[in-house]
Amino acid sequence: MRLSIILLALALVAIGILYIAFLKNGFPRKQNNFANNSSSPAGIISQLPQMNSEGEVTVKVSPKDLTQSAASWDFEIILNTHSVELSYDLTQTSILRDEDGKEYRPLSWEGDPPGGHHREGLLSFSVISPKPRKIELIMREISRVAERRFLWITQP
Repeated sequence: MRLSIILLALALVAIGILYIAFLKNGFPRKQNNFANNSSSPAGIISQLPQMNSEGEVTVKVSPKDLTQSAASWDFEIILNTHSVELSYDLTQTSILRDEDGKEYRPLSWEGDPPGGHHREGLLSFSVISPKPRKIELIMREISRVAERRFLWITQP
């Protein structure tokens, strides 16, 4: 009887430790193999879309061809909301930053004009040369969120 109580206590302690570990580190996630998709341009480790849902606006960003041979580095941007007007000039509120902290302003926005509750289009930047190891798209002051950051590794 005493042995079974000790074993039960040890099992409860082990379950508690595992529960705390999962809360701290999150549950194991299945690794996404899309980053190594053979249809990606050579040298691109990750061009997966990223999403930010802070504030009242959800922003989804998908990088396109980030190779040196591209005419420009384009990012497909999708903005969605149900509560605020999407009146942002993304060429004024966005920058691309390389691993050395150098910032690049957008060349253009081709897509939906400011307004409404859903916008999408392409935000284009000049190709950065030499190609940085990583780049970060920063979008400022969208729905009172100071900065939304999207980071991609561009070469091994």
